[in-house]
Amino acid sequence: MSETPQHPTEPVIRAERFELVDQAGRLRGLWGLLPSPDPGDRPLGLVLFDEAGRQRLWLALHTYGPNLSVDLGGETVAMIGANDPGSGDHVGAYAFLADTHGAPVVGAYVEADGSVSECRPSAVSGFVLSQRIQPS
Repeated sequence: MSETPQHPTEPVIRAERFELVDQAGRLRGLWGLLPSPDPGDRPLGLVLFDEAGRQRLWLALHTYGPNLSVDLGGETVAMIGANDPGSGDHVGAYAFLADTHGAPVVGAYVEADGSVSECRPSAVSGFVLSQRIQPS
């Protein structure tokens, strides 16, 4: 004789987005199609929020490639990702770090030939390329 599960599961659940809330009803996570200021880029991803409702972690697959952002106090302080071919000026991996206020500190792109392009902070655009390091 087989037991009936206390909490039966559905074989498939379909939705555009799932929202996780805590016991107080506060939004703590999103999984699915995420909002974007760019109407041509509606990323699929996961966003986690702290108890105060601030975004702390963003993992998304944009039209230009994957991206992971870490926030501290409402400011993005670390970002790593990759730009796909045909998505813009740079193709490949990148990483950026900022101070606790979100001001850019250091960044780098890995070029197709294996060289690393270091970036320096720019008040206008966040980062600008400053030096290219050839692979050894």
